[in-house]
Amino acid sequence: VVLINVTSGRALAITHTMAAGEQLIVDTRPVPETPYRVRDAIGNSLFRTVAAPYDFWPLEAGTNVVSVSFSGTSGGSSVELSYERRYHGALA
Repeated sequence: VVLINVTSGRALAITHTMAAGEQLIVDTRPVPETPYRVRDAIGNSLFRTVAAPYDFWPLEAGTNVVSVSFSGTSGGSSVELSYERRYHGALA
């Protein structure tokens, strides 16, 4: 699986071979490094399958074009992307 933020030119490659029905979860939030940033649906770490050098890129401000590619898939394969709007600042 290769995730590319076309807008920024940054990429992340994962070499995990997925079984039928398996989910791969990739968390790119700017948090301290953890092996659970790449995991399966029940929480098992798949971090060891991230190709070096890894880049857990953030979304850029404004519109982003994101490309996801993977091989060896069937017509039933799908990709779901989601994000959470995050704010930086102080409350008064």
